[in-house]
Amino acid sequence: IYLLGIVDECTGMRWVFGTKTHSEAEIEMIIQRFRVTVRLTHGEIEIIRSDNAAEFARAADWFAYLVDSGIVGEYSVAYEHHQVGAVERGWGIILAIARTLLAQAGFSMSHWYSACVHGCTLAGFVTSDVVNVDGDRLANSAFYRFWRYEPDLRLLRCYGSPMRYYLDPTQRDHKLGLTGEAGYYVGISPENHQAIWVWNGSRYLTVSGSCVIDETRFLEPLAAHATHLPHWPNPAPTDPARIPTPRVLPTAKHALPLQDALPNGFRIKCKYWTYDATTWHWHEATVVGNARASTGRMH
Repeated sequence: IYLLGIVDECTGMRWVFGTKTHSEAEIEMIIQRFRVTVRLTHGEIEIIRSDNAAEFARAADWFAYLVDSGIVGEYSVAYEHHQVGAVERGWGIILAIARTLLAQAGFSMSHWYSACVHGCTLAGFVTSDVVNVDGDRLANSAFYRFWRYEPDLRLLRCYGSPMRYYLDPTQRDHKLGLTGEAGYYVGISPENHQAIWVWNGSRYLTVSGSCVIDETRFLEPLAAHATHLPHWPNPAPTDPARIPTPRVLPTAKHALPLQDALPNGFRIKCKYWTYDATTWHWHEATVVGNARASTGRMH
């Protein structure tokens, strides 16, 4: 599955959409749905800035769609961090959260999409310091800056928790059918911020009615010394484990510095650290030139 990310540059709000194909037709359909969602509260989208991918830069249908919709199309400048940094940073945050959620829940990679959507939702709920146009420093979330109201954090549960949700009479197979169905909690619904998202074994559903979520397998009993409890979940300030031990790097054997120049073409062996500074590696080299440093050593 492919992921399409959208970032509002003014508020920092992010959205993630899934698509099975990476074509301009699929992207146009997603953008059209997104426009309908934000039109009532924020008006029409005026500018869309994208990278130079083929589905944007070399697709005639995409150009025609922007013209018909009255949207100005822009392309990010290569190596301009202000234009591409927000998007790339967003993927760095979302993908890291998604990997953690999948590992915690024990889900396979087939749930990669729901984990990324939930990771994007969590990133939007985090409070950050921003400076408005008047120069005032404010502490709020990207969700609040965009929608102008705080999210309902009571809907947050452990990703992958087993649950049962209530079925409305119109959703039952027959009059005597089950009143509830089993599933797994996978986050707040991307379609309705006042509902939850459920995986029922075959598809994702938005559930806004009564439900019971079992998070017991994610809860560990609190077992610690009494002195640690005031600082839980962090260790006590005097805990030795809190003070990092400085890393001691092994020293190389002393070698006498060269005083005389070596002839060009002379074969030598050099010893270098590995990238993790755990061992030495020998490398063969050939002398191609000499220069004497200010210390008197020959390089």
